Amino acid sequence: MTREQKDKKAKELGAVKVIEFEDEKIAYLKKPNRYVLGVAFSKLESNPVEANEILIKNCIIPEVSDMDVMDNDDYFLSLMQHAGDLLQLKKSTSKAL
Repeated sequence: MTREQKDKKAKELGAVKVIEFEDEKIAYLKKPNRYVLGVAFSKLESNPVEANEILIKNCIIPEVSDMDVMDNDDYFLSLMQHAGDLLQLKKSTSKAL
């Protein structure tokens, strides 16, 4: 599958981010759902690495990603740097009534 085909398929599968590594490996990530966020956030204070692992394992799109990045700590630690990018919040305001 070419890179262009992977990009197209990833978008169809809900990808919001693509992480590109210096050796041309790639990982496509989708937004986490509320359940995944809840489980990950419950671990955040006691074990932040585990919290990131939960988030990344549930957000990586295996059909188009180089999945060996999940087994190698160097890649995984790099993926952790991008975990916060998955949380795309809508701008909002609050007003007193």
